[in-house]
Amino acid sequence: MSRERIKLTSTFKPIGLSMVLIAFFLLVFSFDGVHAAEFHVTNATELQNALTTAQSNGQDDTIYLAAGVYSAIENGGGFTYDSTNDDNYKLTICGENGTTAEQVILDGGSAFAPVLSLKNSIFIIQGITIRNGRMQECDQSGGLYVSSTGDVSVKNCIIKDNTGYNGGGVRIYTRYRHVRLMNNIITDNVAMGYHLGEWSDGGGPVASLKYLYEILFIASFKFYTKMFCTCLHH
Repeated sequence: MSRERIKLTSTFKPIGLSMVLIAFFLLVFSFDGVHAAEFHVTNATELQNALTTAQSNGQDDTIYLAAGVYSAIENGGGFTYDSTNDDNYKLTICGENGTTAEQVILDGGSAFAPVLSLKNSIFIIQGITIRNGRMQECDQSGGLYVSSTGDVSVKNCIIKDNTGYNGGGVRIYTRYRHVRLMNNIITDNVAMGYHLGEWSDGGGPVASLKYLYEILFIASFKFYTKMFCTCLHH
């Protein structure tokens, strides 16, 4: 019996290095896309909806605000974000490209709540106006209140005409993190609280001295942080 030799052939070909690199970069970019979200809002309801979604989606988020006035009264009194993750995700709140702080306004309407209250994330607030907030609880401000697990940056903003107990315009509380206020106008705010001891009060920026790692007030020749404050102490 004759034996036939059968030659087995394979269609498999080695994958080149270039194909491996392409697959790797596609995987990296796809993974990164899952962990970043953008919101583009035009009114108070959309802004609060974006904040509510961002606080629990486990992603870095950016909320872009179109030019206009965002009324806290329409939102029931103040815009709020309180992350359920209590981790290092980042939230950026800023005006749409091409807008200025004078064009993007969060207005508290003198409701008894901070105009913008942010908790438990890394925060960047940039290029907006926060005004007409009113808050009488001892640990919050009338304008911007931040209690953060990460770094906080406030840049190119206008914070004015707010009233609070400890910190009329801004109050930032963080544990061993960086706080940066850069090129802001913080003016005509009223604080009605302690002025000695652990807490540092004023109509403008306030930070917890006990837990503050670093606070930077950075100025330039053209734009600068003003702290023209009216401070009332009992």
